[in-house]
Amino acid sequence: MDREISVTYSEKIIRASVKRQWQNVIGVSGFVLLLVLSALFLYLLVSGDRTWLFGLSTASFIIFGGVVIFGYFRLLGFAMSKFRRMNTPVARFRFNDDGISIVADTGKTEFAWKLIEKILRSPDIWILMVPGGGITLPVEGIDDVLLDFILERAPSIK
Repeated sequence: MDREISVTYSEKIIRASVKRQWQNVIGVSGFVLLLVLSALFLYLLVSGDRTWLFGLSTASFIIFGGVVIFGYFRLLGFAMSKFRRMNTPVARFRFNDDGISIVADTGKTEFAWKLIEKILRSPDIWILMVPGGGITLPVEGIDDVLLDFILERAPSIK
């Protein structure tokens, strides 16, 4: 198969991509840990406990919570910066048996299928995770044949 499509990016698509990538990085265990740390902190605060355990839980909650929040805004800032550098928010994707090439007014990139580590899927976007980041592919208007082709070619998905 040799297929080319054009996709148009918007701020909404970029924000959805950042949110999905951030959720992937933090993971379920990260959100559970944040919940446990916040519950412990609140319990110790309300109970009046001011021992070393309160200090440790407070520091852990603040540091981990800060990392989680900072991570989101760092990803968002990086993605929005790339988006705003585009004169025209359109990219051309070419899919073939060897790999994927992407051309936008900000540059061109090509990579082999074997570089895709995973695909984060949601109803509006797919994010092709490759070393160094993710490539957002808005899936609206893309037929199932091409989406199936992408899933078949990405070796780590099988």
